[in-house]
Amino acid sequence: MLSLKIATNNMKRGIKSFAPFLMASITMFVLVFVTASIGFSPSIGKLRGGEAVSMLMKFALVILAVFSLMILIYSYRFLQLQRSKEFGLYDILGFGKRKIVNVAFLELFISYLLTLIIGTLLGIAFSKFLFLIFVNLIGGNYFDLQINFNAILLVAFIYLIFFFILMLIGAFIIWKSSSLDLLREASKGEKEPKSNLFLAALALILLASGYSLALTVEDPVSAITRFFPLLIAVLHFAGAYRMIANILNVFGANDFQLVLTISLLTLVGCVLAYYLIYKITSKVYYHIVER
Repeated sequence: MLSLKIATNNMKRGIKSFAPFLMASITMFVLVFVTASIGFSPSIGKLRGGEAVSMLMKFALVILAVFSLMILIYSYRFLQLQRSKEFGLYDILGFGKRKIVNVAFLELFISYLLTLIIGTLLGIAFSKFLFLIFVNLIGGNYFDLQINFNAILLVAFIYLIFFFILMLIGAFIIWKSSSLDLLREASKGEKEPKSNLFLAALALILLASGYSLALTVEDPVSAITRFFPLLIAVLHFAGAYRMIANILNVFGANDFQLVLTISLLTLVGCVLAYYLIYKITSKVYYHIVER
């Protein structure tokens, strides 16, 4: 009970520190929820090419889930940097690592409940709104989106796993760090990201590719199968570059060229896989439409 009281008081008192993490968590939850609710909805099967769209949405769910985990880990690490001084003081006062981990766990559990409740309410509203826009774009005439309860359970379970991973990361950092390490870590803070010409050029190329697809597409439904691999490639590089940089930094290998080379190699492998999926889904789509 003492740990729960401390956790709730910490969140009330440090709302400015918790707000960015909660906003990132709820935002990504809503994106994943919207994708799952449309992909698993029986309403999608009543639209032209609905089976192909449902398959693409389910595949997008996997990609968004991975990307959400990366965002959550990064935002939680940022939260920990801000709160490491507090944890260090707890340790100096004799609170004990186990109780500190319990407090961090309860804070994450409360954050999970807030994400689940607020995210579900917003997700249902946004799902219906975006479904109306989607049906309008493809020229459909069925506008009633039925939310599959299994989709809600699936997203809730996915985020339960994500927060369990965050708990393991937080517990590992607290256990391996001494009081002085936690105090020093708080003084470091987050470094301002440096500008990068390569990433800027890559962003311009991907932006130009997106506009060219938007201008040349004729069938709105087939646009999904054409645009989707490019979207996934952007998400992959954005997430993979940051994740690989953090992993290599843990082992002391934070050289920019090494990080960039590994990121590009993984990107090339995934682009090939996405191209194969694109060809398969395109054939499925046209087979369904021509039936």
